[in-house]
Amino acid sequence: MTLIKGDVPASGLSSTKSEAILNQINKIRRNGVSDAFELPQIVACGDQSSGKSSVLERLTGIPLPQGEGPCTRFPIEILIRHTDTPLSVYAEVKPHHSRPPYIQSKIKEKCHWIVGDLSELSEIVSTATRTIQSYGYAEFEAGKAFTADVLQIEVVGPTGLHITFVDLPGLITVTNYKQTKDDAGFAQQLMESYMSDSRSMILAVMSATSDINNQRALSLAQKHDPEGCRTLGVITKTDLIKLGSENQIVTVANNAGRFKLQLGYFLLRNPGPRDLAAGLDAEAYTKAETEYFSCSVWRKHQLNRNRAGMETLKKSLQSHIAGYYERRVPRVQNEIRQKMTKAEKELVELGVEQRTDSEIRSFLTGLSTQFHLVAQNACDGDYQGAGANFFSHHRNRLRTKVHDVNGGFSNHMRNYGETRKVVDSLPGNENEQYDKANPGRLLVTQRGMLEWAGRIYAETRGRELRRGSKTIFLAELFHEQSSRWPSIATGHVEYMCLMIRAWVDRAFSDMNLEANTRSYITALCNDGLVEIKKLALEELSKLIDDEGKQPMTYNHCHTDLVGKPQDETNSTVDTPEQACNKGIVFLNSYYEIAKNRFVDNVCRQVIERHLISRLPSIFCPEVVNGLSREALQKLRSEPQEKRFRRVDLKALIQGYRDSLAVLKDPQPKS
Repeated sequence: MTLIKGDVPASGLSSTKSEAILNQINKIRRNGVSDAFELPQIVACGDQSSGKSSVLERLTGIPLPQGEGPCTRFPIEILIRHTDTPLSVYAEVKPHHSRPPYIQSKIKEKCHWIVGDLSELSEIVSTATRTIQSYGYAEFEAGKAFTADVLQIEVVGPTGLHITFVDLPGLITVTNYKQTKDDAGFAQQLMESYMSDSRSMILAVMSATSDINNQRALSLAQKHDPEGCRTLGVITKTDLIKLGSENQIVTVANNAGRFKLQLGYFLLRNPGPRDLAAGLDAEAYTKAETEYFSCSVWRKHQLNRNRAGMETLKKSLQSHIAGYYERRVPRVQNEIRQKMTKAEKELVELGVEQRTDSEIRSFLTGLSTQFHLVAQNACDGDYQGAGANFFSHHRNRLRTKVHDVNGGFSNHMRNYGETRKVVDSLPGNENEQYDKANPGRLLVTQRGMLEWAGRIYAETRGRELRRGSKTIFLAELFHEQSSRWPSIATGHVEYMCLMIRAWVDRAFSDMNLEANTRSYITALCNDGLVEIKKLALEELSKLIDDEGKQPMTYNHCHTDLVGKPQDETNSTVDTPEQACNKGIVFLNSYYEIAKNRFVDNVCRQVIERHLISRLPSIFCPEVVNGLSREALQKLRSEPQEKRFRRVDLKALIQGYRDSLAVLKDPQPKS
């Protein structure tokens, strides 16, 4: 059932500007944008019998419980939404979550209405009150004074407003057996929960018959709105004040009292019993109110007429509501942009929809070009070009990491590469023992080193050398002393391969690829990584084989240390002890030269030649061009839900773009 235009609640609070903004918001909803436009809310706060419900009823035109004593026993939220549909009104009770589920179900079952006429709302409020067993009705005398259940009245249609009005139980000033201290605390806690919401405009409603400076509504408003930028004071029952106290009321109304508010104060004359008995409608009562504040007693105290009467209050709220809408538009725009960015990112991660081999190859060529540039820069140590953001994380700076790991390899070879490490002494006067900290290595004294050389000399006796030593003897010394090199170097290459593989994974992760695409490309790169690792280990094997041959060097440092060759005719055969001493001198000299050469060769000929220089080519345009039709087909097949999600995202992004275009339109001035 729909209502007639004249029944539109709170129609006096809308404006051309607010309606234009809300029309824009409705357009962006039709574009598929979820409701990012939060409803502002006007919350009536004050003591019991201060006239809160009367003020909201006059603002909205919706009848609310009024009378002496506690009338509002639970929050009543009036939601007014602007749409281009016919005007409709609905009401329902939303039980508090603390109630048992079966009670919630009963309340929901009994308390939902389609409203055909606003006059029906009085009986609806009464029915809701009886149903949720609020205190004050004969059949539920033992019930609580208040409840946290909420009666929601929703008005939908061309209202020109997008707002919520909230009527709350009043603050209890005097407790008794019907309204206990617990009830008083509950009412205040409930009121503060609404006051603390940044969307709330606080209507601090105060009776002129009470001391304005002692009104708790003002002190609570000051607690939750210390700057007073969203609190508006409303002084009611001005016709009931004592003669001569007008000046005090006018002082507050002129914002010159103890509590100053940025939005100021308004004076109202609430309808009294005589007015209600006379059956005055809203228009007639507004006229009577205007005449009341025009009398001489108010003029005498220089009352600002723009701060007196419901019509002036409505004009003020109209301006504030329009201003709220206007301030919300940039926030809505930012929220839409954020959602659009998120949707666009997800769309990119899904990958481009490829239907033909040519489209797939073109897509992969673009990705491979991107990877090749980043990988080449990583190998060159150029961290400012392509992939600069990726390289901002230190662990992604591949050239730096390679340098560090190669340096660690060199240090390890220097400190732990030899099979026998000469030390000054060993426990128990032993000359040789295993190095427990480094399996596979021996700790020996100088004497132990000579004894070992003697054993090798005896095992290789024969084929005398020109210089009094033996080629096989010297080769055996070196080969045994360098026997740890293959395992150390192989471990270095294996670690470097793992580090490069992890770098490749991070590089593709940074490209935000969809899972299926990333899996496909990872498989391609795995083939390339396996190949370059194979080449690197083959190169290392060649280096190890070279070091396993006869010692050879033309390094002058070795010649200077060991000595120049003697004339063959003057040569003499060394004794075994002399041969061992010379063999140790030769070994110490040649080992250092060979070790440095081996470390350099591993780093340059194995790591650089095969792992680093070949890395950019594991996924490059040449690789993509060489893919077979069967290989391309693997990427084309994607799950149906992925295709549907791509369609949804494209529609959503277009909706976001259309919405931003709508919100760019200039707003009319009020």
